[in-house]
Amino acid sequence: MLKVMVVDDEILVRVGVKTFVPWEQLGLRLIGEAANGKEALELIRKEGCDILLTDIQMPEMNGLELLEIAHREYPHIKAIILSNYQEFHYVRKAMQLGAADYLLKLTMEPQEMEQKLLELKEKILAERSLQHFQQELKRELNLNVRAAREQLFRDILTKQCSKREIRECLSAFGYESGSRPFYLSQIKISRYEQVLAENKYKSEKLLMYSVANVLQEIIRKHGRGELIELDNGCFALFTAWEPSSVLQEMRESIKHYLHLDLCQGVSDPCHDEELIHQAFEQAELAVDASFYEGAGRVYAYSQVSHREAEAEALSVPYERMNRLIDHREYAGLQDLVSEWLQSIGEKRYWTSERIKESAIQLVNYLAVLLTGHKGDIYSIPSYQGHYPHHAIRTAETLEEMSHWIESWIPFYIDYLKDHAQLRLRPEIQSVIRLIRERYDTALKVSDLARELGFNEAYLSTLFKKETGETIMDLIIRLRMEKARSLLKEPGVKVYEVSEAVGYSDANYFSKLFKKIEGILPQEYHKRYAGK
Repeated sequence: MLKVMVVDDEILVRVGVKTFVPWEQLGLRLIGEAANGKEALELIRKEGCDILLTDIQMPEMNGLELLEIAHREYPHIKAIILSNYQEFHYVRKAMQLGAADYLLKLTMEPQEMEQKLLELKEKILAERSLQHFQQELKRELNLNVRAAREQLFRDILTKQCSKREIRECLSAFGYESGSRPFYLSQIKISRYEQVLAENKYKSEKLLMYSVANVLQEIIRKHGRGELIELDNGCFALFTAWEPSSVLQEMRESIKHYLHLDLCQGVSDPCHDEELIHQAFEQAELAVDASFYEGAGRVYAYSQVSHREAEAEALSVPYERMNRLIDHREYAGLQDLVSEWLQSIGEKRYWTSERIKESAIQLVNYLAVLLTGHKGDIYSIPSYQGHYPHHAIRTAETLEEMSHWIESWIPFYIDYLKDHAQLRLRPEIQSVIRLIRERYDTALKVSDLARELGFNEAYLSTLFKKETGETIMDLIIRLRMEKARSLLKEPGVKVYEVSEAVGYSDANYFSKLFKKIEGILPQEYHKRYAGK
């Protein structure tokens, strides 16, 4: 409701106005009354006000003085003058000060006051509606301009744009040739997957928005720069000045206000706009050093090891692994994996992506070794809430990845020992056969139980006891196995794969796939299609 105040030194006028106006019916709230302008200002400053009904001739502070101050301090307030005939020249002055209307106290009727109040109320609401529309329009335009600007810079950073495209973009936003050298930085939210899982920020969009707001504020303090949002909790920073001190302030502010850690990398100075994409790649390689060292500092490209092209192959010791398992030398297998992981850490030649892919290859070979015993690596229960591929791909540091693999290997060995001796009952073999035939349909445990003549609860319990996994675990495992195979085909769409393996909801399929593999289906397809 709009707030109204009555200001008049005549008590009978104040009582009359308060009494004969049905305030609530008009959608108004009378917040108080005052005998002069001074009292009215105190009340306005305390309670706020939208409409003033005020006399002109009053002691201590008259109505004109009140209007002048109110108009200066609270320009949104509208006023109706309560006037006498002999005060008309004052009324003219009041109108000049912004009064919206006037009433003659000696002749005013309740209906007349109600009408003027309603007209003024509609005017105020219309102005507010227009103001809100204009603000929203301005905000939308600003967002669109900022999004377009960010997309242009994202293109010249992440793509091989032409020289003309780069120069047009830089010139459009005031980065002339004299602005060089440029610096590219990459900023990564540490433990991004874990932060999302904790759900403190309710959504990925809100998390990125919160971080971007803090970073943008720091950039504005230090001068012109471009913040570009990337994928997977990363930002790029484009500046025409050396950014180390700003990156430090960003780390400290994000830690203080959002309780998050950042990993950061910065390129060498870039003296040629055509090499901006290359500088961006340098920043990526620089921040990748945090895989060895951890978060909490700026990694300069010039100071990190980037000799991967010269490094020897990251070979997985397949033959030794196979021999150890054939001879049941399980302790030796544990030692071999630990030695392999340690050798990676000692040399530090490779990018985190290459190390993770080699670790994936190691796990994949362990999976192959299981097939000789009719086992499946995906039927090993998740360890610390993760399956092997997910744990490896989302690891923040080499130490974290190595520790997880070394801790998981004993569970692999126990499963291998148990599965080598596993002899399934005929009815369980029938369940598995039916699931393999129909996993890509809307298969339910109740359907399987009814078809095989079992109680659903009994069949579920028996299956879990015999195989170590639930019926739904097996269905999901087979669906994901087929999904991985389909996603390696060039040109396939995620929704097509989702439907092909029995999921009508592609979003649900994507979330489930990422929970197991550590990356979304589209990223898996991008990495492995055609290989």
